[in-house]
Amino acid sequence: MNFKDINYENEKFRGFTSLFYSRSKMAQIMWSYYRSKSLDEIKINSIHPGLLGSNVIFENGIFGKLLTPLFKLFFRSSKEGAKNILYVIEKVNNENLTGKYFDERKISDSHEYSYNEEDQKELFDLSKKLLLDRKIF
Repeated sequence: MNFKDINYENEKFRGFTSLFYSRSKMAQIMWSYYRSKSLDEIKINSIHPGLLGSNVIFENGIFGKLLTPLFKLFFRSSKEGAKNILYVIEKVNNENLTGKYFDERKISDSHEYSYNEEDQKELFDLSKKLLLDRKIF
């Protein structure tokens, strides 16, 4: 995570949006781990609903436009992904789970970097600063 250029405006691979998409997912997982430790009354978890045949990759230029129909053919539908999310919501509520990462319907380990507590805090502090600077909070 590059905290000095969080939006990757100076990044070498600026046009390859899936790289930035994966980094944004990492940030969401890190944020959920960090906040789950301090908000006892709220259950905070992350989920990867599975590989979906959505239009997310469509934005990656010509390759995205060519691959999108294949993704839709071979991967789960958005509806199936939503079912995974609903399943996890029910599981979280029934078992009182927080601070977990789900891969589809199973509790799983996320990327080792996402557990870095110093970077989790730095990400949270930066997020808070950006929101305050824009008077959103």
